[in-house]
Amino acid sequence: MGKGRAFYLVFSSFIVGVAFHFVCRMPLILGGFLIVGGILSSMVSWPRYQGEWGQVRKRIFTFGLVVAFFVLGALRVEFWDRANQSTAKEYNDQEKISLQGWVSEDAGRSENSRRLILEAEKIIQNKREIPVRGKVLLVLPGYSPLVLGDRVLLSGKLKTPEDNESENSAISRFSYKNYLAKDAIYSLMVYPTAQKVGWNNRRPIFFWLQELKNSFEDKLAVILPEPQLSFLNGLLFGEKGGLSAELKNEFARTGTSHLVALSGFNITIIAQALGAMFLFFRLGRNRAFWLTLVIIAGFVVMTGAAASVVRAAIMGVVLLVAQKNNRLYDARNGVVLAGALMLWFSPRQLIFDVGFQLSFAAALGLVYLTSIWQKIFSRVPEWLGLKEILISTLAAQVAVLPLLLFYFGSLSLVSPLVNILVLVAIPSTMLLGFVSGLGAFVFVWLGKILGWLAWLFLTYELGMIGFFARWPWASVNWQTSWPWLSAVYYLLLAWLVWRWRKKEHEKFVRERNEILARLK
Repeated sequence: MGKGRAFYLVFSSFIVGVAFHFVCRMPLILGGFLIVGGILSSMVSWPRYQGEWGQVRKRIFTFGLVVAFFVLGALRVEFWDRANQSTAKEYNDQEKISLQGWVSEDAGRSENSRRLILEAEKIIQNKREIPVRGKVLLVLPGYSPLVLGDRVLLSGKLKTPEDNESENSAISRFSYKNYLAKDAIYSLMVYPTAQKVGWNNRRPIFFWLQELKNSFEDKLAVILPEPQLSFLNGLLFGEKGGLSAELKNEFARTGTSHLVALSGFNITIIAQALGAMFLFFRLGRNRAFWLTLVIIAGFVVMTGAAASVVRAAIMGVVLLVAQKNNRLYDARNGVVLAGALMLWFSPRQLIFDVGFQLSFAAALGLVYLTSIWQKIFSRVPEWLGLKEILISTLAAQVAVLPLLLFYFGSLSLVSPLVNILVLVAIPSTMLLGFVSGLGAFVFVWLGKILGWLAWLFLTYELGMIGFFARWPWASVNWQTSWPWLSAVYYLLLAWLVWRWRKKEHEKFVRERNEILARLK
């Protein structure tokens, strides 16, 4: 067993262990015993020998780690829940209270409201100050002047989130309460009276990056009109609050919602552009590597660290490390490493975050299904990268199909065609949009000149999306009601991939033996 396969099995076992917790909770004593046993078996079977006995020791070593990481994943959910308990939720659905805390995160905007996350500190009730802890989601008017780090005194009612309070009405099987709980948010306060009473600068770098992003968006607002402005903010930062309901519907009907989700495609463009720029200024490969890592990390924080962004960033970093050390990049290992790291910090998103599920299903589809589609389209000529876009789109669509039908109840029939026409222009759009925003920091007129070029690309892409979205048969409504159908689908898909890879391996071995026979 090679190191790459052992790496894959170990980190995959952690992800499976997290999923196991939601099916059957493991007793802490039994879990501790299994972890210690797994680690000890790995230690005593450390692979030091060659030959058949060495291979046996490697298998025992890997099996011990697989068991330990599986149990660690199952117990991680339990310990995460204990560490993120909220005492503020004890005051949910009661009379009006005064709550003091500080604004820790920006949860996004919509057309009429702004959402912030508050770290609760104390509740003032009947002239008594009661210390509390936990996160509270604030729904405020869109014009609210609060910024990250503000310590505020709120007056209103805490309420328990309900499933029908989400703005994601298109997701029919979406639990808003569970979605917030994955981030340890168990309380909601809608349009409270807010008074700033101080400042809490616990996260200066995070706050500075958020302010930098807000300033950049303000500059773009000066040089670009709507809806091009909101679309560019979605491409660059994953911001969806400014998108109209009509535009979101067009994205859904044409299968292009991933464009404003900051996928690995967007992160790859940014990483490649940064690397090329640093090498152009002759900073050297080593400095270019570390500067790119720092900027990608800052970009992830700036954009709110959504599941797709973190996954793409981790995979991008693994790719950069492999290139720096002249090692082959294994995308499969990059996916499971990203998944394990993300679930370590937020294990409940595996079950309750639709974005996490779609992001990783698409990534795994690209890893396992791309070669199959390449074989199918082997006789199709390559032209301007359109064939690669088509293959990637089909691989991702096949992988996320059951999730789309279960959560959204619709499937886009024009997605491959629209993605071919749009994705070819996205790298230039992102580059021009980013440069125009930087130019506006220097001179507004410079930003407007560059922004006009970005406007042309944005208008073309929105025009294509709108044109195909108006077709009556652009998408079909077909919702599955049974989760087990998704499980059957993925088991069948895994079997087909296994059969394909086995057949290709046998073909490779046969051709290799034929070549060796000729050489003899």
